[in-house]
Amino acid sequence: MPQNDGSHTLSVNPLTFSKRLLLIAVILLLLNLCGIYLMKVLLFDNFVSNALFFFFDASREASIPTFFSSLILFISAVIQYVIYKTEPKGFGKKRYWLVLMIIFAWLSVDETASIHEQFGKMGKTFHQYSDYLYYGWIIPYILFAIIAFFFFLRFLFKLPYPTRILFIISGFIYTGAAICFELFEGNIAIKYGSNTLNYLLLCAAEEFLEMAGVIIFIYALLRYAAATDPTLFLKIISRNVQEPETKTQASNQLS
Repeated sequence: MPQNDGSHTLSVNPLTFSKRLLLIAVILLLLNLCGIYLMKVLLFDNFVSNALFFFFDASREASIPTFFSSLILFISAVIQYVIYKTEPKGFGKKRYWLVLMIIFAWLSVDETASIHEQFGKMGKTFHQYSDYLYYGWIIPYILFAIIAFFFFLRFLFKLPYPTRILFIISGFIYTGAAICFELFEGNIAIKYGSNTLNYLLLCAAEEFLEMAGVIIFIYALLRYAAATDPTLFLKIISRNVQEPETKTQASNQLS
């Protein structure tokens, strides 16, 4: 949006931005499903089917859906940091924004670095009691989710009602997909293997729901920021600066 002083402001609409992120997530899901269908149902083995399956397989850590998930987690962490820096100290919410930002920054790194897989050794103990506990990282992450819930409970009730509801919905979708789907995936992996059709479909659904949960959360953050300070997201100013004269122009003026 142009201003009278010769500057230009780039603004972000929370709903439009979130819709575009969701569109990317849907496209990644469809490409993932196409790759699974070509490889596991039609049993194709060519360049196209292999490329779709390799680049868009949500069950793999080094894939485009995984990198996109890491990116949107990082975007949410950046938004939380900006809110933290601009939040007044007297309302008792500042420290919560900082902790939340650290958690999402950690999740962003963990999404690509697979730090949670280091808890996999625990699975050798837990899956003796149940095949659903094959992925041992679920146990400490469930405990962490419970602790985080009670820690942020007071913070939730300090937020505006629409923001609170969106936070709860996004958290339910993200944690539900990350934990519940992993339980069934572990059961399938230990009985039939991790390269089966059912396992890959569950991974595709899990990754998409996690993306959807984070995107809803980003929308809630931007909506909250816009209600708090309409110029907070995003105000990038580019001022019109007169270009320096070239040697030819300078000589022409002298002559």
